[in-house]
Amino acid sequence: MVDKLTATAKGMSLPISRKQAVEVCRFINRRDIETARKRLKRVLEFKMAVPSTKFKRDIPHRAGSVGPGRFPIKAAEMILGVLDSAVSNAENKGMKASSLVVTKASACKGPTAWRYGRQSRRHAKRTHVEIVVEEGEAKKKEVKPAVKAEKPQAEAKPEQKAKSSEQSEVARAERSAASNESEKGKLGAQATKADETKAVKEVQKAPFEGVK
Repeated sequence: MVDKLTATAKGMSLPISRKQAVEVCRFINRRDIETARKRLKRVLEFKMAVPSTKFKRDIPHRAGSVGPGRFPIKAAEMILGVLDSAVSNAENKGMKASSLVVTKASACKGPTAWRYGRQSRRHAKRTHVEIVVEEGEAKKKEVKPAVKAEKPQAEAKPEQKAKSSEQSEVARAERSAASNESEKGKLGAQATKADETKAVKEVQKAPFEGVK
């Protein structure tokens, strides 16, 4: 089995908090380069908080579904620089920057030198950061299903055409016959009404014809 080509970048003794560096590394781990950079830039712009999953004591909740989180500006800026150096190392090896994925992002405790002070002194915060990238599979773009073209209707056979024409002629003949019968019925009804009115008028005139 051939090992995958990887590129590594390390930031040694960075002046950042180890706890914040651990959370930021977890924030970008197993992400592609574009997503990791976007996330870190959004943190620098105070648009996205880094969720505190391990060191979350006395940390307030943020808006949205982040839960407890912070905006570690200094740690995000330093780790973004280490990420950029890892990408440049990968490009020097002939790897495509667009297909890189962060396979490892870790932070560990660095040397704790004493800070000088008049009354009291403190240990300096130093952290080692390591980022490993490798080429991942290209994301397949979702292809929308093409609209199926309507199939042309199959031409009817000559026998079917003849049958349909005969049926249409029969239907027309039946309609014309029904319309003629309805017209005759109307005319007959009008004639009977006229005869009745004439008979009524003759009956009304009959008693007055003998009287002069």
